[in-house]
Amino acid sequence: MPLCQVGARLVYRGEYGTVRYLGEISGQSYEWIGVEWDRAGRGKHDGVGPDGTRYFQTCTRLAMPTHLARFECLKHLSLNATHVTWMDACALGKYMPQLESLELAKNGITRLDQPEIDAFPKLRKLNLEDNALQMASVMDALCLLPQLEHLVLSNNRIDLIQNPRPFPQLRSLALQGNCLVDWDSIQALEHIFPGSYSLSIDIPKALMLDHRQFRLEAIARLGKLACLHHTPISEAERKDAELYYISNASGNDRESDRYRTLCTIHNQEPVQPSYSQPSTLQSKMIRVGISTVHHLPNADQALCLLRSPHKVISLLRTSPLRIVQRRILNASNMSSNDARLYALLLSDNKEALIVPMEDLGYTLEFYGVQESDGVLLVIQDPDQ
Repeated sequence: MPLCQVGARLVYRGEYGTVRYLGEISGQSYEWIGVEWDRAGRGKHDGVGPDGTRYFQTCTRLAMPTHLARFECLKHLSLNATHVTWMDACALGKYMPQLESLELAKNGITRLDQPEIDAFPKLRKLNLEDNALQMASVMDALCLLPQLEHLVLSNNRIDLIQNPRPFPQLRSLALQGNCLVDWDSIQALEHIFPGSYSLSIDIPKALMLDHRQFRLEAIARLGKLACLHHTPISEAERKDAELYYISNASGNDRESDRYRTLCTIHNQEPVQPSYSQPSTLQSKMIRVGISTVHHLPNADQALCLLRSPHKVISLLRTSPLRIVQRRILNASNMSSNDARLYALLLSDNKEALIVPMEDLGYTLEFYGVQESDGVLLVIQDPDQ
């Protein structure tokens, strides 16, 4: 709508208004524009000109609310990238007694102050990724939330975790994109969880560990950890990881409470590892033939692949297939989101059996893969 029409909206020096009158005023030679401003008190009159004539009628203004209505049924609120502060969010929280999920990502929040006692009584999930938080203020503020179960702190400025505070209900924590520097900070996380938990975290560069080594050590060091990087930890995988840690712990680690606890659990003497010990990681590994194909082989081709695989690698039978698939792709210098795994087994009558391994949460052991069996990685043709 053009500015020269009654009813047009305008902005002048940051103030918004509506054109209510356009025309001449008695005793004046030029055209006047009558504006009703949005902000009460901004205008100099209510539509009455200098000569006392009313040229337009301003709207009746509603009284400002004296209190904020409660959002009794609201369960999810997203305030990502709105520049809202933590304290503003807390002030809103008391009016949302049923709120279960709150997103405050990308708001430049640098610290969290303790919320009022009645803020977020039922909040279960809180997303604070892509801010600038340190762990100290996070723990001081959020450990008071009685129902908080899932906390996302990815891409903040968390480097050290000291004097951890327990969270009454916390079950999962996302810390990718932070700068944790050592095992001490990672192991301190155990104290904030009341029971088993899920953790997503980057490998600290100072540890110089690959993905498989980090997973083994993290499982052994974190006794309540149930899921790492969205991959559940089986009892067999935990046992193997803990025995590996006992046999390969460094001098400082051998003095830790965790090392002594694991020695007690597994009835192991806290001594230097022996190459003949059956509990080392190497004793749990099996050599498996790996073959990468673009379609399932027939019986004769499968038997040939069992006898002459493309590559042979050592794998832990209790590792989840999600980890196995990543190792196979890395060993084959391949990357594919459409790859499918099949167990290639040798039957008692020397025939090749092809078994689809569809659930990446299961292990090689579950599918019956043994020493000298094989795994097929079938890469789907994108044009098919």
